[in-house]
Amino acid sequence: MKSTFILRANYDDLFQDLTPQQAGEVIQAVFAHVHNRPVPPFSSAEARITFKCIEKDITFDLNKYEQTCKKRQEAAQKRWTTKHAKKCKCIPNEDD
Repeated sequence: MKSTFILRANYDDLFQDLTPQQAGEVIQAVFAHVHNRPVPPFSSAEARITFKCIEKDITFDLNKYEQTCKKRQEAAQKRWTTKHAKKCKCIPNEDD
């Protein structure tokens, strides 16, 4: 699981239209979503819509991060299973 997420500066426009209570609900929902907990109910449609906008971006970023990790893992695996990697003395091989 990723330990960080991006809270973009352009969300400020969304939060400007919310009351402090609504903004708190949105932030609590963001953390619930990031930690895979149930998202609490919202007291207003404005808070729910704001959360949905942020949720979409967080989900997109997480999927992109997971794809990047997978590609890097595959590249590392490919690199260390080549003939040249077996000649490297600094990293032990299974054959040793």
